[in-house]
Amino acid sequence: MKDEDVKKEFEEWKKNITEEDIKKALEREDEIKAKFNKWALPGSPPDIQLMFSLLKDYWNGAYREVPWTTIASIVVHLLWLPVRGPIKYVTLPLFLTSIHGDLEKYKQFKENKEYLKNQKIEEL
Repeated sequence: MKDEDVKKEFEEWKKNITEEDIKKALEREDEIKAKFNKWALPGSPPDIQLMFSLLKDYWNGAYREVPWTTIASIVVHLLWLPVRGPIKYVTLPLFLTSIHGDLEKYKQFKENKEYLKNQKIEEL
């Protein structure tokens, strides 16, 4: 399969992601993490855990300050790439570029939330 075909397929999958797919990814978290860890390929997303954390907070309503396209990209990446295997090199730059800013914002949200939690504990 050509690189352009893979990118088109990735984009098509992204358009069709539903909230049910988020649930599916969360239910398969351990299996998906095991596959990504097994590959341990250079350039793999450094923080699969952060992606799962974002999905959980989105699913539970704790964090909704993220575009649906970012959620869809993460879900496609987590569900689609373990099936596709090594061709993830083709979609990885596209994927990482498309979600980097949103992951950073979420990371700051988590850090601020933890900071505020610790501040409340110290006040007691």
